[in-house]
Parts: sequence; C-alpha cells; structure tokens
Amino acid sequence: MVTGIRWATTLCVLVVGLVGAQPAGADELDQAIRKQEKRLAADLRGLLKWAAGKDVSGFRHELYALVLEVQPTHRSARKALGYRKTPDGSWERDTGYKAPKSWNLGNLEKGRAKLSGILAAHRDAVLEAVADTGVATDRRAQAIEGLLALMPDDPKLREERGEVRFEGRWVLPETIASLKRRREIRDRAASLRATAEKSIREDSEALGVGWPSAYVLGDRNVVGYVADDEAHDALVAASVCAAVASEVLKTTPRNDKRPIGPRLFILVDGDEAALSVARKNGYSEKVISEIPLVSALAIGGGRSLIYSTRPERRIMSSARYVIDAHIHRRFSGHERGWLTEGVGQRILWYVESDHGNSFANIDQTERLQENDETRVPDDPNGWLRAAADVLAAQGSKALGRVLTIRLNAMTAADVLVSYGLAAFLFEARPDLALDFMQATVDGHDAATIAREQLG
Repeated sequence: MVTGIRWATTLCVLVVGLVGAQPAGADELDQAIRKQEKRLAADLRGLLKWAAGKDVSGFRHELYALVLEVQPTHRSARKALGYRKTPDGSWERDTGYKAPKSWNLGNLEKGRAKLSGILAAHRDAVLEAVADTGVATDRRAQAIEGLLALMPDDPKLREERGEVRFEGRWVLPETIASLKRRREIRDRAASLRATAEKSIREDSEALGVGWPSAYVLGDRNVVGYVADDEAHDALVAASVCAAVASEVLKTTPRNDKRPIGPRLFILVDGDEAALSVARKNGYSEKVISEIPLVSALAIGGGRSLIYSTRPERRIMSSARYVIDAHIHRRFSGHERGWLTEGVGQRILWYVESDHGNSFANIDQTERLQENDETRVPDDPNGWLRAAADVLAAQGSKALGRVLTIRLNAMTAADVLVSYGLAAFLFEARPDLALDFMQATVDGHDAATIAREQLG
C-alpha cells in the first residue's frame, strides 16, 4: 500500500501509464521477480527453523509477516499470526491476536543480522532485474514498492527512488518543494484568518430585528438561530476560504465589485427550522420543496440557507459554497466534477484542516462500480493516503476517468483521486495548475491532457 506523501509519486507514475508507456520484457521481468521471491521465501523459512527454540518468538512472528508479503496464502504463516479462513475463502485475523516478545536478546541480534543479509541479497537481485533500460518506469517503480514493503527504511531503496532525507524522513526532492508550497498556502490562510478575527463584528441591525446571532465581515454577513460562536466561525471560515480561493484560482469580482459567492449566510438547525425560516420570509415554493432533499441551498439574491444538523457541517458548508462560487467563476460555469470535489475540498483543507459534505451524492451515485468498497476517510488527514491507495489499486484508468465524468457519476474513489490530483497541482505543479484544469474543462481527452500538460 502506498502511504503518506508517496501519493505524489504514485500520481506521476500513473501519468506515465496514461500517456501510453508500455512495459518492455514484462513477462521475463515478472518471472525473474517471482523466482527471487520464491528464493526469499525459502530463505525466510530456513531462518524460521534456525530461530525455533531460541526464545525469540517475537522475531519469528516478524519473519512470518515477511513470508506473507511474498506468499500471501502461506498457511503456516497465516496460522502463526492468528488468521483463520472464513467460509467465503478469505482470511480473517483473530481480534485477540497479540505478537509475542523475544526474550533472548543475543539470539535476537544474531537473527536480525541474518535477516538483513537475506533481505539485502533479495533487494540487490530484484534491482539488478529492473536495471535494464527497457523496463518501463511504472514497472520499475512497482518493483521498488514491493521491496519497500519488506525494507521500508532501507537507504539504498530510498535512494533508488531518488529520495533524500528531509526533516527526519525520506522524500522525493520535488516533494520538498511541494511541502513548502503547502505550508505557504496554509500560512497565508492563517494570516488571513488573523486579519478576519480582528475585523469581524456583531451586526447590530440584524440583531435588532430579532436574529439571535448575527455578524458582519467586509461584504458578507451571517445570521442564524444557532450558537453565537458558530455564526462567528462560519463567517470567518467563508471569508478566509474566499480569499484563499481567489488567490490560488486567480478569480476577481466583476465590475459591480460584489463579492464572489454568497453575501448572506442563514444558519439554522435542521429541516424543520429551515422550513420555518423559508415560510416566514416568503421563500419560493421551489426552495421550500427542495429543503428536505439537501442540507444547504442557494436561495437567490446572494443568500445561502445552511441547515445541516451538525454545527461543524454548517460551518464547512458555508465555506464550501464560497469556494464553489470561485470555481464556477474561474471556469465560467463549465467546471468538471473533479474540480468541484477535488479542488473545492483541498482549498477547504488549507483553511480549516477539514472537509465538507460532498456535492456529489457518492452513496447513491449514478455509476456505482462493482467490487469497489472505497470509502472516504473520516480523518481529513487520511484523504491523500486513501487517494494514493486508489491510484495504486486501479492504475492510470482512475486518473483518466475523473478528468471527464460528471459530478453525479462520481464514486468515493473518484472523489479521492480528484482530491489527490488537486493537491498535486496546487503543491507540486502550481506553474501549470490552472492550465491543466482549463484543459479538462475544454474537453480534451485524458491522454492528451496528461501528455501536453504533465508530460
């Protein structure tokens, strides 16, 4: 599994696949690697025999785990690590499994030295097999990923991938620039937030006509039947997201100078409260009929009615409406689904370290994929890792697909790939981010876009 910031590497590799690179001598290479894996498994089993009776049970379990990396169906290893086979043929681990300890430290040190030699020999043999200049970049990268599953901290493998040490971890040189760019955007958002916190004030006029909570910040207002701090935080989040979106998307107001997106946010708790506000204020029957279907509505006149039952979701929805308005302005209303979901959610993360509800109804998508159990993580910091996992599992077709599909055809996997692509463009390739986005809007095919913009 691809983890952490390695998602960018995965994306770059898959772009190569998208533009048509074909592995040379794939059959011979696969045979060579399988041969080495069989040899490695035999060496590990030999080391397991050596470790028997030497009071290093914990080390033996480490060896069993390595055996499963190259022979996933090895029964003895599965059994030793607490797995059992279920009626449907899959393996399930006992929830009570706990790895034992190794008590003989002398034997443990000897065993680790033997293991290092075995793994180093395997590494060198596989690297020699993929050293041929005819081996495709993506196939070589896959082989190195397989080795890293066995030796995640091996300096030689990290260097083979072109990585360098940065802040105590291995990263690609271009990742350093990406991390710095990410921090620049986040620091800018923090600076804008500090300014907004100083400028926001209570809206005495709205409070005077009966709104329990009301604030004004620049050209935007919020009113609502919600807690005072929620209304405050929603307006700050929306204002800061608007500023960040304007800077990264290079959007500007029209001649009338009105802000892009909603100018008034109305926050209430749940459908019934939203219906009450709608009827009291004479909203159209169309608006009233749509309230039970969603959790937020643009109701015209620069107003948005936000009524999720969760306060944090009402805050995020306010911010997402503003961001989406900037995306809509940038691409003249012709934005692709991946821009709405991927770019929108990534900008929100820069500001709030969180994500809002998907505009795509991914639980009832028009295009559910068979055997796709991908779910969007609850942890907002896990989205990039999840995006990388999708790319690693589905290949370049996942990237090509999201560039053209409609919003209501998106699955959770598509949302994650869109998000990873947005992060890659903003952080790794800000020089071409907007050109790439525009190319997808203009309807160029996926391979052409990748070739012309990322090639």
